[in-house]
Amino acid sequence: STLDELKNIQLNDPDAYYYLENDLVVTETETMNPDGIGGFKGFVPIGTEADPFIGTFDGQGHTISRLHINRPDEDYVGLFGYVNGAVIKKVGIIGENITGKRYVGGLVGLANNSSTISNCFTRGNINGVGDADRNSDAGGLVGRIDNSSTVNYSHSACNVSGINIVGGL
Repeated sequence: STLDELKNIQLNDPDAYYYLENDLVVTETETMNPDGIGGFKGFVPIGTEADPFIGTFDGQGHTISRLHINRPDEDYVGLFGYVNGAVIKKVGIIGENITGKRYVGGLVGLANNSSTISNCFTRGNINGVGDADRNSDAGGLVGRIDNSSTVNYSHSACNVSGINIVGGL
């Protein structure tokens, strides 16, 4: 029900079942985690390649607004950075500004191992900066989907930019 509870999902139990109790406006993510050069990195994505989110996140039809993530040197960037066999459903992300290197999405950076995303939407700006030898894998909803993961009944109205492998959804 709060930004602090959302931030603590990874610390508490990435295998649990989480409910979003109400709409969240998270403008304070714009000034979280100083980058050391006068800016801010913003929200820390939930789930990493080493410690993925493997649980269920049920938004119950609620939205998260004004999410800010500015991590141009990091892979797996989105509200959820890396999910593995996870279920994410019934949540909308509105007015987000998300920048990452590779696997960058408005909701999920990389969905792996039969993860399911359903009844979700995103509206905002997504930027996958990539690098000289690699694609950015950027998408409005999900940056990359691997290994039988699925997206159902979801949509995105994001402005998406990147280097190769860039999509709206």
